[in-house]
Amino acid sequence: MIAARGPAASNKLPHPGAPADIIGFMHASSDPPTRACPVCGSSRSRICARIDGHALLLCAGCRFRWTPAPAPADLERIYAASYYDGGENPSVYHDGYSADMARAQNHARILDGLEQRGSRGRLLDVGCAYGFFLDSARARGWDVRGVDLSAHAVSLARARLGPCVWHGTVEALPADAGPFDAVTMLDTLEHLPDPVAVLTAIHRHLRPGGFLFIRTVDGDSLAARWLGPRWPQVKPPEHLVYPAPRHLVLWLRRSGFTPARIEWDGGLGLGWRALRTIAPPPPAAGRPVRGIRRRLKAVADRLLALCRATDMVHVYARRESSAGDRGTGHGP
Repeated sequence: MIAARGPAASNKLPHPGAPADIIGFMHASSDPPTRACPVCGSSRSRICARIDGHALLLCAGCRFRWTPAPAPADLERIYAASYYDGGENPSVYHDGYSADMARAQNHARILDGLEQRGSRGRLLDVGCAYGFFLDSARARGWDVRGVDLSAHAVSLARARLGPCVWHGTVEALPADAGPFDAVTMLDTLEHLPDPVAVLTAIHRHLRPGGFLFIRTVDGDSLAARWLGPRWPQVKPPEHLVYPAPRHLVLWLRRSGFTPARIEWDGGLGLGWRALRTIAPPPPAAGRPVRGIRRRLKAVADRLLALCRATDMVHVYARRESSAGDRGTGHGP
């Protein structure tokens, strides 16, 4: 059972239902698409491709690729129920978003990494969707919270997890929502038009000495470089930024974090579309064969990660303590 924390435990953001709760970090629909690079600020960018009518911009300075944010009305439509059930967005989840698909993110490995860096405590998952990672963390003793801008996803997460899931953005969370011992972002950062604003908000809610974990695309992977705009992770308007690890490090430092570790993960680097071509093992295969297959796949994935052939990166970053943080701790 999740312990209440008085008024801070409320599952309501300020002014619930107001547009700022859902799209607080989005550009206004009347704003023209910006050409300023989100990493280095350079205005020397060009359109390197168009995907389904959306421009993919390339910075001439730091080689960062991104797509301008969609209009707020489009954003709300993108993350409606059809995003998760594969209806209007067959390129996202072909057979629907499920716990099995979420577990492909390797929750145990992520939680092992966090627990090696600190004790279990309060955890916030940003972009929690249906809350499957929160399920995994709660089962291991974490006191979990989640936030997501999809009203559909939040309603299903609350039905299973209770009022520990907020509807909105991390920027709109009240100051007393934290502090958290760990914050996670699983397959979320690539959806953000302004990652630094989100990372800065996370930094405010993370306790000194706490860790942030990010799982996101590697825009400098072999697959990304070989395939270019045909890389399956390039899918605007859902994915808006395609950072290389060096870009992530810059964003983290700009937001006040100290990067602690970078790992690579994600199989052959062909994204979720590759799942369509992988048939499940036949029932007659038996547990021994399935176990061998899992071990061989784990070895292959590790080798692929060593040569940057995978398309996902894991980053751990720490919020350092400062003189002004002395004595900071959890509230009552």
